[in-house]
Amino acid sequence: MEVQFENKPSDELIDRYCKKIEFFLSSLNLKLKIELKDMGSPVESYVDGALTSKEKWWLGNFMVSTTWGEFKLKSKPRFGIDGSINDHDIWRDASIIQDEVYKNFKLPFKHPDTKDIYWSLWDKMPV
Repeated sequence: MEVQFENKPSDELIDRYCKKIEFFLSSLNLKLKIELKDMGSPVESYVDGALTSKEKWWLGNFMVSTTWGEFKLKSKPRFGIDGSINDHDIWRDASIIQDEVYKNFKLPFKHPDTKDIYWSLWDKMPV
């Protein structure tokens, strides 16, 4: 069985991912730093006793900085990154991170018609 995220992601790949998240969440003035582990943590998944997947988790803490402050994400959007990641995947991760920002700083969600900055992410959704 193939191991997903077998190889440690390069600094360039992590940097590209962070810059893309920052682009999608630019309305929040968000900066993202990801701690990269020296060794990947092996993880196996089973269903009814049968092995279904193997992964290595390379990504440590996701540190978020915004105009409201800094914090560590409680729920990481992913545990590995490889060359197959695309803009749709990163956009979905950005939506998870944005929701964490709103929860962490207790920012109110407003209706899309109000031009709340929350909805600017949807203007950047990849097609």
